[in-house]
Amino acid sequence: MTDFGYYIQDYPVIPGFNVSGTVVKLGADVVDLVVGDRVVAVCFASFNSKGAQEYTVQPRIAVSKIE
Repeated sequence: MTDFGYYIQDYPVIPGFNVSGTVVKLGADVVDLVVGDRVVAVCFASFNSKGAQEYTVQPRIAVSKIE
């Protein structure tokens, strides 16, 4: 991570910038995905959005459906 200029200043840290999986829950405004869809995403926000964990929360703009 430090090779890309991301310095770990606080622990614990949850790494992971890319994620793939199955949608298990959706926000109220998401109309083009359904629970069970397979998706990929680029994780670029806070801890709850990182990829190396069991569940991750992503903004719709960062998610693409796998067809």
